[in-house]
Amino acid sequence: MNEIPGSRGELPHRVEGAIPQLRRSPSGEILKAIQMPSKGDMVRRLETSGLFEHSSLSDSLNRSFIDSVAGEFASGESLNIAWTLAMIYTLGGLSPQDLRRSFEAMNMDFDLVVEAVTPDKEVADQAKEIRHEMLEAMKRKREQGNQ
Repeated sequence: MNEIPGSRGELPHRVEGAIPQLRRSPSGEILKAIQMPSKGDMVRRLETSGLFEHSSLSDSLNRSFIDSVAGEFASGESLNIAWTLAMIYTLGGLSPQDLRRSFEAMNMDFDLVVEAVTPDKEVADQAKEIRHEMLEAMKRKREQGNQ
């Protein structure tokens, strides 16, 4: 293994201009991982796409999401985790009724935001597919509970 001078054999956290990497999900599926753009570039992409300054709640979610993934290596799976954590942070303290309405709206924004800020279509598509599968599983579970 090629070591970086001064390191203990670990890979650096961020590598400018790094090439895409392949990672495996816990289920063993190969997930492509790419380095996400800088925070400023991601904000510009959202502004250009008309996805910024809609509401204070969605802007807060987008900022939290951007803060967690900007400049980091990300796969479709990690983008979903970052979005979910940003939602938890953003929606904390809302009433149950407002929480449900906001949760649904924010999940609808996921596809648009991920398409706008992710420079690799394959990773963006993977993230959207994972999100849709998760939401469908949640819906099935909710329907089973109502029977």
